[in-house]
Amino acid sequence: MSIFNLINIYMSVFCAIICLTCLFIVFTEYNKKEKRNKLYIGLIVTLIIMLLSDAAANGLQGKPGINPYLMIRILSIAYICGPVMMIFLTRLIMTIINEKTFASKTAFFASYIAIGTCVLDIIFILISQFIPLYFEVDNNNLLIRNQIWNIVTQSLAFICMFIGSGILISYKKSISRREFITMLAQIVIPAFSVVFYIFFVELSVVNYAVTIAVLLYFGNVQSELIYKIKQKELELIKGHISIMLSQIQPHFLFNSLTAIIGLCDKDPARAKEMTFEFSEYLRSNMESLTEKELISFEQELKHIEVYLSLEKAIYGKGLNVVYNIEVSDFKLPVLTLQPIVENAVKHGIGKREGGGTVSVSAIQTDKAYVLNVSDDGLGFVVKENERTSVGIANVTNRLSVMCGGSLEIKSEPQVGSTVTITIPK
Repeated sequence: MSIFNLINIYMSVFCAIICLTCLFIVFTEYNKKEKRNKLYIGLIVTLIIMLLSDAAANGLQGKPGINPYLMIRILSIAYICGPVMMIFLTRLIMTIINEKTFASKTAFFASYIAIGTCVLDIIFILISQFIPLYFEVDNNNLLIRNQIWNIVTQSLAFICMFIGSGILISYKKSISRREFITMLAQIVIPAFSVVFYIFFVELSVVNYAVTIAVLLYFGNVQSELIYKIKQKELELIKGHISIMLSQIQPHFLFNSLTAIIGLCDKDPARAKEMTFEFSEYLRSNMESLTEKELISFEQELKHIEVYLSLEKAIYGKGLNVVYNIEVSDFKLPVLTLQPIVENAVKHGIGKREGGGTVSVSAIQTDKAYVLNVSDDGLGFVVKENERTSVGIANVTNRLSVMCGGSLEIKSEPQVGSTVTITIPK
C-alpha cells in the first residue's frame, strides 16, 4: 500500500469523525423539521458515506485475491455521493433564497438543469459498474481511470457548480453577506479541489475540500443559532419588563390604597392585614423584574392569592374566588398567571353587573401540568379580541421559550372565558 493510500485512509476517517460530530450537534440542537436543516443533514450524511467509502476503496487497492467487483461497488458509492451532495447543495441554495425572497422561474429552471446534470452523472456512474466508462478495476484491485470519461464527469460537476454560483450571485442582495460567502464557499472550494485532482489524482483532495466547505456552513449555522438565542433572551427580558409594568396599574394601586384608607376606621385589623398584602404584591412584582429562571407554582399561586385578596377588598361581594389545586410541585415562568387572572377580574367580572366568580385550578395528566383560569363574566369573541394581546403574547412567548408550554383561550359572549396553560412534564 502506497503512502498516498495511507494518507487518504487516515484523512478520510478523520474527516468522517468530524462530520459525525457535526451531525450529532445538528440532531440535538437544531430544529430538524426546518427544510434547510433537513437538506444540511442529508448533505452531511452523504459526505460521511463518501468519506468512509473512499477510505474502504483505498484500503482495498492493490490487494489481489479480493473480488474486483467489491472494489467497483465501493467506488461507485463514493462517486455517486458527489453528485448527490450537489443536488442537496442546489436545493439548499434555493431554500435559503426562498426564505429571504421569492425566487424567479428562471432561477428554478436553472436549479432543475443543475440537478438534471447531477442525475445524468449518477446514471453514468451506475453504468460504469457494468461497462468501464469512468473506471475499471484489474485483478490486483488497482484502479484504472478512463481519462476521457473523467473529463465528462468533471464537466458535469462544473456545470452544476457554475449554475449554483450564478443563482447565488443573482440573489446576493437578498441574503446576508455571511450566508452568501459560506454558500459560495460550498461551490468554490470543491471547484478548486477538482482542478487540483485532475493534475494530481493520488490524493483525495476533493473529499477534504468538501469537508472544509461543509464545516464553514456549520460555523455559519452555529453563529445564527447563537444570535437567535441572544434575541430570545432579549425578548424575555423585554417581556419581563412589560409584564411587570403592566401589573402595576395606576387604577389598581389607587383603588387598593382607597380601600385600605376606608378600612382604617371601620376595621383597623383588616386595614393592617391589607397593607401587608399590598406591600407583598408590590415586592413580588419588583422581584419578578430580575427573575430569569422558572419559579415554583406555590410561589406563583401565593402571589395570585395576594392579588385576588386585594381585589376582593375592592369589589366586595361582587367577586367570588374558587381554588381547585390538585398539584403544585412543578415550575413555571414568573408572573404567568397574573395577567390572566387580572384580565378575568377586570374584563370579565368587573364589567358584569352583579360581579361573578373567578376560578383557578391546577391538575396533572400523564404528560403535563394543566392550569385553568376561568370566569363567568361577559366573555368575548376570541378572534376579535385585542385588549389582552400584549400581556397574553408575553406569557405565551415565555411559556414556549422557558418550559415548552402553551396557552389556549376559549370564550363565549355572555357566558365567560377560560384560559388553559399546559406545561409538559
